[in-house]
Amino acid sequence: MYCLSQLVPEPNKLNDAPRNKPRIAPPLLATNLIPLHPLAAPAAIRLHLSFLVLALLSSYTFIMVSLARTVRHFRQVGFREWFRQMTYIGDSKAGRLVGTDQFGNRYFENTDPAEEIPGRHRWIDYSQDDFNASQVPPEWHSWISHIRQHPPTEDAIMKASTPPWKAAFVENMTGTRGSFKTYSTTAPKVNAWEPVVKPRGSQPQA
Repeated sequence: MYCLSQLVPEPNKLNDAPRNKPRIAPPLLATNLIPLHPLAAPAAIRLHLSFLVLALLSSYTFIMVSLARTVRHFRQVGFREWFRQMTYIGDSKAGRLVGTDQFGNRYFENTDPAEEIPGRHRWIDYSQDDFNASQVPPEWHSWISHIRQHPPTEDAIMKASTPPWKAAFVENMTGTRGSFKTYSTTAPKVNAWEPVVKPRGSQPQA
C-alpha cells in the first residue's frame, strides 16, 4: 500500500496562480509514492521470482514432452505398452514396478529427476478403463500421496498393522447395482394389483 506525498503544488505557487484558473494537481509520479509496509518495497523482486518459477515449470514441462525422453521410454517399454500409455494417459512413462493391489492396479515409481518431475514420480496403472480414485486401497493411497515413504509391500510397520479381522476394502459403489440402499420399515400404503391368469378352457366362476 502506498500514500500520496504530494497531490497539489506548493502554497506559494498556488498564490501566484490566477484566481480564475482551476487548481490542477500535478501528475502522480513514482517519486510521490512512499511505501508504508516493509513488504511493499520488494514487490518487484517477488514479481521477478514468480516469473522465474514459471520459467522453471516450463522447463519441467519440456522434460515431460521431450522427444528424447519419449524415445527412451519407447525403447524401454516397447511399442505396444508405449502406444497404450499414449492413448491412455497421453504420456509415456517408465519406472520400477513397486507392487499390485487386490484390484489388479499396478503401482510404479521413477525417482530419476531427469525423467520425472518431483511429485509425478509415482503413478498408478489402473486395471479398469473406467476407473476412479476410490479403487485405490488406503495403504496404497498413503504411499501414492507421499504420506508414507515405503510402499505396503516394503513397509514392515504396515505389514504388522494388518489384523486378520480387518474387513476387505470395497470401492465406492455409488451409482452401481451394488450401491447401498436403506431398508424401509414403513408399511406400504397401496397394495399393488397382482393379476391372476387362468388356464385356457377353464369355466368362469358363477
